[in-house]
Amino acid sequence: MKWDVDIYDRPGWNAYTYGYPGGGGIRLQANGDIIVKFESADASGYNDDFLFDHFRRVTMQSSNGGRSWTEIESPWAYHIPLELSDGTLVEIVDDRQLTPRNEQKARLEALGIGHVWHDDCMLSWDLWPASMTEQLRAEGRVVWDLHVGPTPDQRYLPDDVVATHDPTHLFSRVSNDGGATWSLSKVVDVTGYGHFGCMFGGGAIVLPDDTILVPCYGGIKHAELIDGDLLGPLQILVLRSENSGKSFELIEVPASVQGYNESCLVYHPSGRVICLLRAEETGCCFSDDGGRTWSVPRDTGIRGGYPLSALALESGAIICGYAHRRFPGGVRATLSHDAGETWDIDNEKILNDSCLPSSYIGGPGSVQLADGSIFSFYNLVKPEVVRQEDIVDLDRQITLTPRWHSYISGSCYTEDYIRTPG
Repeated sequence: MKWDVDIYDRPGWNAYTYGYPGGGGIRLQANGDIIVKFESADASGYNDDFLFDHFRRVTMQSSNGGRSWTEIESPWAYHIPLELSDGTLVEIVDDRQLTPRNEQKARLEALGIGHVWHDDCMLSWDLWPASMTEQLRAEGRVVWDLHVGPTPDQRYLPDDVVATHDPTHLFSRVSNDGGATWSLSKVVDVTGYGHFGCMFGGGAIVLPDDTILVPCYGGIKHAELIDGDLLGPLQILVLRSENSGKSFELIEVPASVQGYNESCLVYHPSGRVICLLRAEETGCCFSDDGGRTWSVPRDTGIRGGYPLSALALESGAIICGYAHRRFPGGVRATLSHDAGETWDIDNEKILNDSCLPSSYIGGPGSVQLADGSIFSFYNLVKPEVVRQEDIVDLDRQITLTPRWHSYISGSCYTEDYIRTPG
């Protein structure tokens, strides 16, 4: 059994879950309500990883198992926090998220690029005048200076602007009163990394003993160019806390030959923690000691699974859901019946295959409802405008130049649902 629903489709605005599991999220409330959180941006402006001209975070709620949705005011300023057994709420944020809006605006104006600012913009990276590119590189920064993507409509940055993403510090926010007040602690210094990503939004978990595990990844910043690059190979990392989020240690997952980056964690009732790793060949590794040590990553057989998330089901199976960005584009899921040792890729579930291939298809987040069914939300894409030069006949090679429109959808399905490719 499976049925689908469109959750949020605003004309002229894109809505994304492709940052998930970094941001956004899904939660099943104690009363059975489903809450999803995602990002939305004006499609007519810049709306990519670096800069969103006009941006808003959207929180939606369903009280009937996902069949209908209502927008609500989010009870959370940043992420959907983790909840410990005593009700303590914990989340991880970086200092970029904590910088006051007036300081962000003043910085751009001081650099002579104040025209980039809008009162509802969102700056994901640090922006600089393009004239400073060589100076920034001489300082050892990794600089993004590509302004246009594969098609003319895919604009990353204004022509006179470049971007850097220098990691600095991660902070733990802890609330002991249900979110009314929060304490803030600097917990991890990541200034040694040329790039660092924290996958808190959909990848972090709490173990039965209240140990907190948060998946991350980073590339060490070289002091000088090595093979033409300042950024070292990406490394999978896990933040671990045994004291309710007051402090964290950063643990390295053993390296492998695969270039893994974004990851998610899932706890299995056997006591094992499984880490699923984004790559063209999706990997996984295990911890059998509460996240202290990890096995070397190995191949799951899942191909092109990114971004991804995982959920332990009441049956003991684990379901891994992921965006499928090759033809036919959409969202898929695969089960493991042995705590991640093997994955039933021969019975890969097709949740949606209605999209043309696109890197903007967003990975799913999932919850299991009281009746045992699974609800997954994700973002799909469709061409905003089909032009005469576009070829959309599926029996021919596909060529597309239009701007993509992204919207939020969902699927509710049973564990035994199978619709394989073809």
